[in-house]
Amino acid sequence: MTTTVVVESIIRAATAQARCSFAQLGNQPPGSFGPATHFISHAWAGNFGELVSVILDIPETDGPAFFWLDIFAICQHTNDAQAEELGQLADVLMRARSTVAVLTPWQAPVAVSRVWCLYEYMVSCSSKGPESLCVRLSKDQQRDFIAHLVANFEEVEKLISKLDVRKAEATKPADKEMIQRKVEETTGFVLLNETVQMALRRWLRESAEEVLARMLEERGPDDADVLKLRDRLGMLLRALNDVAYTLMATGAHEEGEALLKAGISTIEEQLAASGGNDSSSLAELQDVRCSLLSNLGKAHTMQGRPLQALEVSQQACSLKTERYGAKHPSTIMTAADVAVVLRLLGRLPEALALQRQQLELCVEVLGRQHRHTAMLQNNLAVMLAEHAAAGAVEPAAAAAAAGPGQAQVAESEALFKTALEGYRKCRSPSHSSTLTVLHNWSLVRWRRGDPAAALSLLRDELLPAAPAAAAAAAVAAQSPAGQAAVAAGATAAGVELERAVSLMAAGSADADAWVGGQAALAYAALERHLSANSVANIIVVKP
Repeated sequence: MTTTVVVESIIRAATAQARCSFAQLGNQPPGSFGPATHFISHAWAGNFGELVSVILDIPETDGPAFFWLDIFAICQHTNDAQAEELGQLADVLMRARSTVAVLTPWQAPVAVSRVWCLYEYMVSCSSKGPESLCVRLSKDQQRDFIAHLVANFEEVEKLISKLDVRKAEATKPADKEMIQRKVEETTGFVLLNETVQMALRRWLRESAEEVLARMLEERGPDDADVLKLRDRLGMLLRALNDVAYTLMATGAHEEGEALLKAGISTIEEQLAASGGNDSSSLAELQDVRCSLLSNLGKAHTMQGRPLQALEVSQQACSLKTERYGAKHPSTIMTAADVAVVLRLLGRLPEALALQRQQLELCVEVLGRQHRHTAMLQNNLAVMLAEHAAAGAVEPAAAAAAAGPGQAQVAESEALFKTALEGYRKCRSPSHSSTLTVLHNWSLVRWRRGDPAAALSLLRDELLPAAPAAAAAAAVAAQSPAGQAAVAAGATAAGVELERAVSLMAAGSADADAWVGGQAALAYAALERHLSANSVANIIVVKP
C-alpha cells in the first residue's frame, strides 16, 4: 500500500468533518507531541509499510524523539489551515535535529524525483549543513542494497550521479514553479545537485565502510570481495574529493573541509586495517589520500589558517614526491601551493625561490602553453611585485644592470603578460583564470602608484575579450545604474569592478555580458574619478 492510498482512504476520511490535520484530532495519548527532532522526508508514491519500518529503525538518541511526518502534521484538505502549515515547513526543517531521507526503492528512489523532497533537502542542508541529511532504508531494502554494494558498486554510484533536481516533478505544477523559483533565488540548481549528491555519497561511503569492516573481520584483507570493495571505496573517495573542492570554490569552506577530513580518516583506517597488504586497491587509496591532503591544505588557506595550511600542504608534497617523484605535475602544483602559503606567512624570499623552482619544472614537464604553467607564472608575478614593493632584493636580481626593484617589476610585468596569453590560448578570453590574471595585474599596477596604467590595462585587455558585448557596454554605460556609479565616484566604481570580475571568476554563464556591461560602468566612474586613493576599494590579489 502506498502512502497516497493511506492519505486518501484513512487520513482524509478521519479528518473530513474537522477539516484539520490528523495530529489535531485530539485522540492521541499524553506525551505524543513535542518539538520535532526528526523531519521525515519521503515520497507519497513509496510503500507505507517500508516508511513505518524506516521510522521504527531510526537509532535512539538522548532524550525523547519526535518524528514530523507531513501526512499527520499537515491538514490534507485544501483550506487556510493547510496553507498556514505549509508556510511553517521551512521553520520545522530548520529546527529539527536531522532530516531523514527515505529512499525506497534504493534502485530508483522516488523521493529524488519529487520536487517537495528536494526542497526539504535544500532547506536542511543550507541551514544545518549536509551532515543533517540522513539517508535511511528499510531492513529489506538495506539487505538488498548491501548485496549490490559488493557485486555491482558502479550501479549504485551511477544512480547518484544521474540525480538532477531540475527534472524533479510535483503533483501540482504551481508547487514545482514555486520551489524551482526558491532554488534559483537561494542555492541554485548546480549547488543543490551537488549538495544532495554529496549527502548520498556520504551515506554510500559510510555503508561501504561498515560492510568492509565486517568483511575484513570475517574474511581477512586478501579476500577478493574485500579487495574489490576497497577499490570501489577509493573511487568514491575520489569523487568526494571533487565535491569538497567544488564546495570550497563556492564558499562552503567548512563543509568542504569536513568532507576532506572524513575521507582522510577513512583511508587511514583502511591502511591500518590492511595488515601491510600491498594491493592495487591500497595504492588507489594512497593516491586519493594525497589529493585529499592537498585540498585540505587549500581549505586551511581559504579560511585564513596559513600555519595549518603549511603543515598539511608540506605533508601532501612529501607524500607526492615519494609516490610520483618531484617532476610529476601533481607534485609540482602541490609544491606551488606551499609557496603560496609561505607568501601568506610573510616568508616571501622562500616563497619566491620555491615558486620559481616549480615554474621551471612545470615548463620542463608540461611546456609553456599549459594552464598549470600560466597559473605559476601568475603566482610568481604577484610575488615579484610584492617583493619589489617591499624593497627586498632577490639574489638573482641583485646583479641586474638596472635597479633590483626595477628588474623585479619588469619580470613581473612580463610574467603577467605571458600568463594572460597562455590562459587565453588554453582556456578562453573570458575564463575565470584569464580574468584572475588580469585582475591581479591591474591591482599590482595600481598599488605601484600608477592607476592610469591599471585602467588602461583593463580597458585595453578586458573589453576586447568580449566583442559580442560591445553594444551592451555602450547601453550599460548610459543606464541609470551607470549614471549612479559615475555620481557615486571611485568607491562605487571599485565595487562595480570587483563585482564584475568576481562574477566572471565564478564562472557566470553570461560572462561576456558582464564583461561588457558591468565593466563599462566601472570604467565610466573610474575615468571621471581617477585617484590613487581609490586603491583600497578596488580588488584583492587572488594568486
